[in-house]
Amino acid sequence: EYASPTTPPGNVAVVMLSGAACTVSVVPPLTLPEVAVTVLVPAAAAVARPLPLIVATDVLEDVHVSGRTLKVGSTHKFGWSGVSFTTRFSGTALSVTLEDGGSVNDFEVVVDGMRHPERKIAVTSGKKSYTVIDGLTAGEHTATVHRRTEGSYGTTTFHGFAPTGGAIVPSPSPFAHRIEIVGDSITCGYGTECTSANEPFSSTTENHWLTYGAITGRNLAADVHTIAWSGKGLVENYGTDTSATMPELYPHTFATPTTPAWEFGTWVADVVVINLGTNDWNHSPSVDPATFEAAYGAFASAIEAHYPKAHVFGIGNALVGKAHTQAVKNAMSGKPNRHYVEFGLKSGEGVCCQHPCAATHARWGTELTDAIQAVTGW
Repeated sequence: EYASPTTPPGNVAVVMLSGAACTVSVVPPLTLPEVAVTVLVPAAAAVARPLPLIVATDVLEDVHVSGRTLKVGSTHKFGWSGVSFTTRFSGTALSVTLEDGGSVNDFEVVVDGMRHPERKIAVTSGKKSYTVIDGLTAGEHTATVHRRTEGSYGTTTFHGFAPTGGAIVPSPSPFAHRIEIVGDSITCGYGTECTSANEPFSSTTENHWLTYGAITGRNLAADVHTIAWSGKGLVENYGTDTSATMPELYPHTFATPTTPAWEFGTWVADVVVINLGTNDWNHSPSVDPATFEAAYGAFASAIEAHYPKAHVFGIGNALVGKAHTQAVKNAMSGKPNRHYVEFGLKSGEGVCCQHPCAATHARWGTELTDAIQAVTGW
C-alpha cells in the first residue's frame, strides 16, 4: 500500500508493484471520508475480464446484507431467492442463527471465496443455530450464507453470526453497484443441480447461487435483489392463470405474505433486468404477442418510475421463440436507458429438470455481465 499526505485533493496516486495486489487511494475534493479503490489481481493466473472496482469508505459493518429484507431491530426477515449475509470474523468456526416456518429452505455456504456444497444448510422449523463452517485455521476469514430456494417456500429470519475462538471483524461493504432482477423459475435457479432432463424437481435441486443473476452480481461486485417465482409470468402464469403475476408480486417485501409493501426509496437500483415470458408462452393458446409487448413496456415504465436513472435490460429467450424475443426487443427499443439481451441454448448444453443447467447459467452470467459493462462502464 502507498499513502501520501501531500497528494492534492482530487488527484490520484498510482504505484506500480511487482506482486499480487495494488491499492490506489483517492481523496475527493470534498469534506468526505477518504475513498479507497482496491483491485486484487492474481499474480499467477490469467484474468478473463477486468475485475470490478470496489469502493470502500470508512463505514465498517459486522454483516453485509444482499437482497430484500425487513429489518426489525438486529434481525432481518426475508423471503426472495438469493438473499445473503456476509461477515468477516476471526476464529476457527462460525455458526448462524436462522428462524424458519418450515423445513424446505436451503442455504449455500461460501467461506474465503470457496463454495462448500457439503456444508449446505437445510433449515428446519423454528429458531435454531446452524454450523456454517468449522475446523478453520485460526485467523481472519470471510463467510457468506446465501438462500438457494425461492420465495414460494416462505420467509426466514436471520438472527446473526457467532464465531468460535474469535470475534466478528467489522469490514467495508463488498458491493459497488446495485442490480435488481425480476424473473421466473429460470431466475430462481430451478433445477440447476438436477443431473438429467427428466429428473423430478425438488427444492434441494434449486440453487440460486448458480444462476446467471448471482454470477453477474459476483462479476460486478453488485448487491443483487432477485424478485422471482417459478411458474409466474408477465401477463399469464403457467397454465393460463392470471392471478398474482410478477408485476403484481414485484412491489412486495416478501413473496409470501404479500405485506408489507417494499419501500423502494430505501434501495435504488443502478440496473434492472427483466427476464419474463417463459410461462406466458408455455401453454396453448399462448399469450397474444401484442398484449405481451405492451405489458412489458408498461412494466419497464413502472420500474423506471421507481429508479429514474437505472438502465433496464430486457431478456429475450430464444428457447421461447421468435414471437417472444421480438416482443421484448420492441418493448426495449426507443429509449436510451433500455437495452436488449438474448439468451439461448448452445449445442451440447442440454437441460436439467426441463430448465437450463448450471453450465448454461454460467455462460449467460458472462454474457449479461458483458452487456451491462458495455453500457455502464463498470
